[in-house]
Amino acid sequence: MEFTAKEEMLVDYFEHRRPLTQVDKIKLVYGFRVVTSELKKFLVIYCIAIAFGLFWKMLLVQTGFLLVRQVAYGAHCSSFRTCLVVSSISFPFITWLSCSITYHFTRCWGSIFARSCHLVVYWSSEF
Repeated sequence: MEFTAKEEMLVDYFEHRRPLTQVDKIKLVYGFRVVTSELKKFLVIYCIAIAFGLFWKMLLVQTGFLLVRQVAYGAHCSSFRTCLVVSSISFPFITWLSCSITYHFTRCWGSIFARSCHLVVYWSSEF
């Protein structure tokens, strides 16, 4: 695995504190790459949200998404760039769409209740 100059500096910093195996170095660099890529994606998405005046609404939408994401699994993009483009378009668009659609409050909660009852009946029939 090839390391960039910044990644080499990071590995050297931790290697001076304690000896690292090659596997430890790879894990450290991989974690660094994951954190920096998620930070970049976060900044791009929220800059778009601020530009459209959707910051607080998108924060709420994304919080709900993160709660559902833990149990829903779902599709993943094959590269960071694809993920960045898809996320940068989909999150602001979903937020804008959810704010733009007018719906009747009772009908909305009624459909959520009906769907919840359906899931309970479905799950209880499997056990």
